Amino acid sequence: MNPAQLHGALDAVCGLAVCAVLVDLIRRSRSLGAFLAIAAIASLAAIALYQGRIERAEQIFLLKYFLASQTSLLWMGLLYGLAMPAAWLGLRSPDAARAARALAWVATGAGLNSLVVRAYEASLILPGNAQLPLASQSEVLALLCILSALSALLVARRAAGEALLALSLSAVSGVAFWLIGAALSGEAAIEPLAPALHSPWLKLHVPTCLIGYGAFTLAAMTGLAALLARRGLLARAAAAELDALCQRAIATGFAFFTLSIVFGALWANEAWGSYWQWDPKESWALIVWLNYAAWLHQSLGRRANHTLLAGWAVLGLAVTAFAFVGVNLLLPGLHSYA
Repeated sequence: MNPAQLHGALDAVCGLAVCAVLVDLIRRSRSLGAFLAIAAIASLAAIALYQGRIERAEQIFLLKYFLASQTSLLWMGLLYGLAMPAAWLGLRSPDAARAARALAWVATGAGLNSLVVRAYEASLILPGNAQLPLASQSEVLALLCILSALSALLVARRAAGEALLALSLSAVSGVAFWLIGAALSGEAAIEPLAPALHSPWLKLHVPTCLIGYGAFTLAAMTGLAALLARRGLLARAAAAELDALCQRAIATGFAFFTLSIVFGALWANEAWGSYWQWDPKESWALIVWLNYAAWLHQSLGRRANHTLLAGWAVLGLAVTAFAFVGVNLLLPGLHSYA
């Protein structure tokens, strides 16, 4: 199979997988279906307003102040920042809880619009070198915010769901504020891909990795909520359901993260001639994988200590965060562009 055929085959696989997941999620949640429809309309409207000219981003009112990729990124950060305190107030006020969910949905839509429009802007700025918004640090962090917030919103109506949403939005807001700084400083500007990233494996490796990270983030927030419930700070009856949700989140994240490692190994063999280089990023990815493999093994035991597992899920996020961001800052290697 030549590179062009491989590229087409992977595009087809990605498209079918995304469609299957979206159909299943929409079937389970009407609010998600409505959200995706509105987000798609907004993104298509933004793309239509460009009329094939990138300079219109500074000329058209709706693009300049609402729908251009950088502006949408700023709105995402601002709205997540507003949703977070509203979610904490929502622990005592149903009206504040509804406001928090509404703000979080709009923030997530703004983030999704930012990535879709960014892909279109890249095709205008770099003609003949179109790229998915999956390469730069700001792009992957924006997608991680979207996935983490979306997963929290979809489970927010369960036991202790409001507390889970508040905890998740606290984590998401911290990343979103960093993205605001990156957008204002120009660090989030569109740039050509590094040569090593010109591969169809990018479309499989990065999304599966980020879905795994998003699930691990949800698991950590769920574990923290379970610990609070056991200490009487939340409804104690919610602890068992939170434990089950934490296990499902880690199992889902582990499955996607495993796929990410497999796709990454195939990509590494294509790019560097070896499936594994013991690069710092690869080594820490293995540490993350082993950590959650051990967690799942422990959780399946008959006498599983759920308090221990909840705390472990919270601490596991620190390991994951270092593998995702810390390695890039402190341990440069083959993945220094990631």
